[in-house]
Amino acid sequence: GPLPPAAMSGTKAYVEHRILKRRVQEAKDLELRRKLTENNILAGHGRSDIRVEGKRRARSEAAERRELFEDYQYVRGEQDQARRTQIAKFETQLADELSRRKAEQLRIETDKRRICDGSEELRTLKERLHMAKVNK
Repeated sequence: GPLPPAAMSGTKAYVEHRILKRRVQEAKDLELRRKLTENNILAGHGRSDIRVEGKRRARSEAAERRELFEDYQYVRGEQDQARRTQIAKFETQLADELSRRKAEQLRIETDKRRICDGSEELRTLKERLHMAKVNK
């Protein structure tokens, strides 16, 4: 039959105690799950922050390398241009010097010929020399 009131209240207290215990455990489980989720989110943020920082650093380093390479190319271009200008200047100076020497040589030859052709004494000596060769 039905339980006596004392036993009933004992059973009721037991059931209420079990319900309370289960609610406390559920609250602990929920809090634990919330902390795990929060921790995973924060860990994800940390990993994400590290990944973002890595990408930012890589972009910055790439930009720096690109800038250094552009500087290098610019300086090299300027050096090449200076070298070409210097070579062109040397070539012009060399051509001028060779032209001057050739003109000098031509002037000397012309002077010699004029002097030789204009000198009666030299003409006579040349003729004697020529006759000596022929008579040998």
